[in-house]
Amino acid sequence: MSKQMNIEQEINQKAFANPREKVVVNLLFSAGWLSGLQNQVMKQFDISIQQFNILRILRGYIRKALR
Repeated sequence: MSKQMNIEQEINQKAFANPREKVVVNLLFSAGWLSGLQNQVMKQFDISIQQFNILRILRGYIRKALR
């Protein structure tokens, strides 16, 4: 089972002003973390996220055209 993350520990902050602030910070932190993972995967293929998205779009068009 994966380790559960505590945002306060991850960013070295003791408390947040309110729960809403904690949610926003957590979402931004998580988005950055996911972006880093995506970049690591794409780096293996020497492409950027933008290039991957174009390839995905083209694959969809090709599949649609072959029907």
